[in-house]
Amino acid sequence: MKIGSIILAGGKGERLGVQKSWAELGKVTLLQRAISNLEFLDSEIIIVKAPGAELPPVVTGTAMTVFSDSVGGKGPLGGILTGLSNSGYSYNLVTACDMPLLNKDLIKYMVSVAEGFDVVVPRIGPHLEPLQAIYSRRCIGEIENLLAQDKLKVDALFDRVRARFIEPVEIDRFDKAHLCFTNINTQDKDAIGYTGIGHVDQSVKAVVLNGVAASQENAMNGSYPVVRKLYMNTKGEPSKLVKAFIDYILSPDGTALCQKHGYLPLK
Repeated sequence: MKIGSIILAGGKGERLGVQKSWAELGKVTLLQRAISNLEFLDSEIIIVKAPGAELPPVVTGTAMTVFSDSVGGKGPLGGILTGLSNSGYSYNLVTACDMPLLNKDLIKYMVSVAEGFDVVVPRIGPHLEPLQAIYSRRCIGEIENLLAQDKLKVDALFDRVRARFIEPVEIDRFDKAHLCFTNINTQDKDAIGYTGIGHVDQSVKAVVLNGVAASQENAMNGSYPVVRKLYMNTKGEPSKLVKAFIDYILSPDGTALCQKHGYLPLK
């Protein structure tokens, strides 16, 4: 299936100190990287910019059209509406220009399962990636309804349309560390990110802190200073089903499953 692509060029980029489209990674603007990342689709690229915004010069061999956000001030949802309304393709990949590490194989997989759905969106636990998702033009009416009600969260759309969620087990086949969802919020070359130890592999450099390496052993014995704890809270006494789940997670089998996937065992 042939799909188009829509790049949301972003707003002021206050945390970056410069408009997002002009920010650079490796001396290449984020907008240029976004365009280059999408050329493999061999279809028209639509760029949606804020009204009055100037975009950096770019080079591409792919057909490209720039539109100003037709609703303005409504965030990404308004930009998605503008892009879909001006696209000649039934399906479009929507991405933000500050996400420079798109995974082409994951995108190809998402395209392969899109038929029959209005949206294909990655989901990691409770977190969705609406700015690296495929949208059908059938979403236009529901987006207009949301904007009319001043409901601006993109996630609100997914309950109103036929959504296909791409789960972690599917994402991991192409990007185990989930690097493709990285977004750029600073130009500080010394900035670091935070991720779970289960995502650390040869493609991710774990930082040594105070001379202590990031390892399961050091996290468990408390010598590694940055640890994110997991809490399971219930409203009153847990129901039978919830208690069974908690008991399983704490059991030898549950602990073994956590370790198998690279996470720390619970205790």
